[in-house]
Amino acid sequence: MHAGKTGFILAGLILTHVAFALGVAQSPYSPDSGSLSVHCGTLIDGIADAPRTNQIVVVENGRIRAVRDAGGAKADIDLGDYTCLPGLIDMHTHITERSDETADMRVYYTRTDAEVAEIGRQNALVTLDAGFTSVRNVGAYIAWSARELRDRINRGEIPGPRIQAAGFYLTIPGGGGDLLIPGVKEEDIPARIRMGVARGPEQFREKAELAG
Repeated sequence: MHAGKTGFILAGLILTHVAFALGVAQSPYSPDSGSLSVHCGTLIDGIADAPRTNQIVVVENGRIRAVRDAGGAKADIDLGDYTCLPGLIDMHTHITERSDETADMRVYYTRTDAEVAEIGRQNALVTLDAGFTSVRNVGAYIAWSARELRDRINRGEIPGPRIQAAGFYLTIPGGGGDLLIPGVKEEDIPARIRMGVARGPEQFREKAELAG
């Protein structure tokens, strides 16, 4: 995808993340609230059939307002050796969970809120660094963890992508998303792990409204 010094630096919300990395913005972060200009050696804007060279992207109040030929103009961030493109969108994530924990799902029974928050923080940064500026989180075993991560990002406490979050998995008893594990009594499972378990259409409607 790249050669030499030419790599992919993502435009859009990711420009705020680039600003963090280059020291333009420091903690506490203020996503979608700054104004800056970025010089892109090459720009893939997702509209034109061919990349554009030597462009300046102007961001005002967290939104891209203009793209123009740079000429000899200076920008706040110089990415003249790089290629910029719009941030990517991941439509299916579980951003507050680890992918290597499926061997023993009982880990979610005892995981603390602080541990979940740290896992989410790490995943959010990795996701943003990979070029995904928006994600759709389709479920979380620990209720509200993705929503809380979304709110931390929106408040500017940590860097991360925009998150469209589901509050928890909505499922039937023993269905996908229900951590009903053989050998573990239902009464011993923390309630927040099974908030989305619904019995009958009325419960589904109630829990669907709650999850949103």
